[in-house]
Amino acid sequence: MQKCRNLYIVVSPIVLFTALYKGKKSDNKKTTGTFDKITTFIKNNAGKIILLSFAPMLIEEGMASFKGGKLAKKMLNPELARQVSKGNKLAYLTYLGMAGALSYGIYMAKKVKNAFVVSKNNNKKLR
Repeated sequence: MQKCRNLYIVVSPIVLFTALYKGKKSDNKKTTGTFDKITTFIKNNAGKIILLSFAPMLIEEGMASFKGGKLAKKMLNPELARQVSKGNKLAYLTYLGMAGALSYGIYMAKKVKNAFVVSKNNNKKLR
């Protein structure tokens, strides 16, 4: 799990550039070829792919927090163990927030880009 922890560092730029630079197909065109199908899939599921790329880190941090909480219960008094557990939960939320923010950010960037492309195409038709 430790080796896959930083998967999002590799996946995020690839998904971001694919989602933003892949052109939108017109309604009557279909995807052709393996590369086109892969990039279309990445574009359509960019936010989900980013969230999945964070899964190894989220799982590993969750396991570490759980094991740390169990160890704290054995070694510390109950009040201090509760504080450690609370701190671990808040720290875990930062990882979860980072994954959610990046996923949502890429999703929204794709939506904004598509809105500009549609707006630009509509302006060309009016001229």
